[in-house]
Amino acid sequence: MVTNHRKLNQPYLTSFAINIDSSVGASRVIKVLESAASGAPGVVAEAKPTGYAYGFSDSQVAYRLYFGVEGFERVADVLSQVIIRVTDALRSEEISIGSPPTALKILANPPVAPIRLAASPVAARST
Repeated sequence: MVTNHRKLNQPYLTSFAINIDSSVGASRVIKVLESAASGAPGVVAEAKPTGYAYGFSDSQVAYRLYFGVEGFERVADVLSQVIIRVTDALRSEEISIGSPPTALKILANPPVAPIRLAASPVAARST
Protein backbone atom coordinates (compact mmCIF):
# COMPACT_ATOMS: atom_id res chain seq x y z
CA MET A 1 0.00 0.00 0.00
CA VAL A 2 1.26 3.46 -0.90
CA THR A 3 0.17 6.53 1.08
CA ASN A 4 0.57 9.99 -0.36
CA HIS A 5 1.37 12.02 2.76
CA ARG A 6 1.53 15.26 0.80
CA LYS A 7 -2.25 15.23 0.29
CA LEU A 8 -3.16 14.46 3.90
CA ASN A 9 -3.15 18.15 4.82
CA GLN A 10 -5.09 19.34 1.77
CA PRO A 11 -8.80 20.15 2.09
CA TYR A 12 -11.21 17.44 1.03
CA LEU A 13 -13.75 18.71 -1.51
CA THR A 14 -17.32 17.60 -0.86
CA SER A 15 -20.77 18.64 -2.06
CA PHE A 16 -24.47 18.08 -1.74
CA ALA A 17 -27.49 18.66 -3.97
CA ILE A 18 -30.77 20.37 -3.22
CA ASN A 19 -33.91 21.16 -5.26
CA ILE A 20 -35.67 24.52 -4.98
CA ASP A 21 -38.88 25.69 -6.68
CA SER A 22 -38.10 27.41 -9.98
CA SER A 23 -40.09 30.51 -8.97
CA VAL A 24 -37.14 31.52 -6.76
CA GLY A 25 -34.31 33.28 -8.60
CA ALA A 26 -31.22 31.12 -9.09
CA SER A 27 -28.77 33.87 -8.13
CA ARG A 28 -30.64 34.41 -4.87
CA VAL A 29 -30.53 30.70 -4.01
CA ILE A 30 -26.82 30.40 -4.84
CA LYS A 31 -26.02 33.43 -2.67
CA VAL A 32 -27.88 31.91 0.31
CA LEU A 33 -26.19 28.52 -0.16
CA GLU A 34 -22.68 29.99 -0.37
CA SER A 35 -23.22 32.38 2.53
CA ALA A 36 -24.60 29.69 4.84
CA ALA A 37 -21.74 27.28 4.12
CA SER A 38 -19.03 29.92 4.49
CA GLY A 39 -19.38 30.21 8.25
CA ALA A 40 -19.83 26.53 9.07
CA PRO A 41 -17.27 25.03 11.46
CA GLY A 42 -14.84 22.77 9.61
CA VAL A 43 -15.31 24.41 6.20
CA VAL A 44 -11.95 25.57 4.87
CA ALA A 45 -11.90 29.36 4.59
CA GLU A 46 -9.36 29.30 1.73
CA ALA A 47 -11.69 27.21 -0.46
CA LYS A 48 -14.72 29.46 -0.79
CA PRO A 49 -17.98 27.46 -0.97
CA THR A 50 -19.36 27.59 -4.52
CA GLY A 51 -22.90 26.89 -5.64
CA TYR A 52 -24.16 26.00 -9.11
CA ALA A 53 -27.55 25.52 -10.71
CA TYR A 54 -27.09 22.30 -12.66
CA GLY A 55 -30.45 20.93 -13.77
CA PHE A 56 -34.23 20.87 -13.79
CA SER A 57 -36.71 18.47 -12.24
CA ASP A 58 -40.40 19.16 -12.87
CA SER A 59 -40.94 22.73 -11.58
CA GLN A 60 -37.70 22.74 -9.60
CA VAL A 61 -34.12 23.78 -10.21
CA ALA A 62 -31.40 21.46 -8.93
CA TYR A 63 -28.43 23.09 -7.18
CA ARG A 64 -25.11 21.68 -6.00
CA LEU A 65 -22.94 23.30 -3.35
CA TYR A 66 -19.21 22.48 -3.24
CA PHE A 67 -17.00 23.25 -0.24
CA GLY A 68 -13.70 22.19 1.26
CA VAL A 69 -13.48 20.27 4.55
CA GLU A 70 -10.42 20.36 6.80
CA GLY A 71 -9.96 16.59 6.60
CA PHE A 72 -11.55 13.45 5.24
CA GLU A 73 -12.36 12.18 8.72
CA ARG A 74 -14.57 15.23 9.37
CA VAL A 75 -16.66 15.10 6.19
CA ALA A 76 -19.83 13.62 7.74
CA ASP A 77 -19.86 16.06 10.67
CA VAL A 78 -19.09 19.14 8.55
CA LEU A 79 -21.61 18.11 5.87
CA SER A 80 -24.28 17.81 8.56
CA GLN A 81 -23.41 21.26 9.93
CA VAL A 82 -23.55 22.80 6.46
CA ILE A 83 -26.94 21.21 5.72
CA ILE A 84 -28.33 22.51 9.04
CA ARG A 85 -27.02 26.02 8.30
CA VAL A 86 -28.35 25.94 4.71
CA THR A 87 -31.78 24.77 5.91
CA ASP A 88 -31.93 27.54 8.51
CA ALA A 89 -30.78 30.18 6.00
CA LEU A 90 -33.33 29.11 3.38
CA ARG A 91 -36.08 29.12 6.00
CA SER A 92 -35.12 32.63 7.18
CA GLU A 93 -35.24 33.81 3.55
CA GLU A 94 -38.64 32.09 3.15
CA ILE A 95 -37.31 29.80 0.43
CA SER A 96 -38.88 26.35 0.48
CA ILE A 97 -36.86 23.24 -0.22
CA GLY A 98 -38.52 21.24 -2.99
CA SER A 99 -41.90 22.29 -4.35
CA PRO A 100 -44.15 24.47 -2.23
CA PRO A 101 -47.01 22.58 -0.64
CA THR A 102 -50.24 22.54 -2.57
CA ALA A 103 -53.45 23.21 -0.66
CA LEU A 104 -56.52 21.36 -1.81
CA LYS A 105 -59.82 22.69 -0.52
CA ILE A 106 -63.08 20.87 -1.15
CA LEU A 107 -65.78 23.49 -1.40
CA ALA A 108 -68.79 21.18 -1.33
CA ASN A 109 -69.55 17.53 -1.56
CA PRO A 110 -71.69 16.74 -4.61
CA PRO A 111 -74.96 14.99 -3.77
CA VAL A 112 -74.76 11.24 -4.02
CA ALA A 113 -77.73 9.30 -5.37
CA PRO A 114 -78.75 6.37 -3.21
CA ILE A 115 -77.64 3.02 -4.54
CA ARG A 116 -80.41 0.45 -5.02
CA LEU A 117 -79.33 -3.12 -5.16
CA ALA A 118 -81.28 -5.50 -7.35
CA ALA A 119 -82.38 -8.73 -5.77
CA SER A 120 -79.81 -11.48 -6.15
CA PRO A 121 -80.88 -14.11 -8.70
CA VAL A 122 -79.58 -16.82 -6.37
CA ALA A 123 -81.65 -15.51 -3.43
CA ALA A 124 -84.76 -15.27 -5.64
CA ARG A 125 -84.49 -18.95 -6.71
CA SER A 126 -84.16 -20.29 -3.20
CA THR A 127 -87.57 -19.00 -2.11
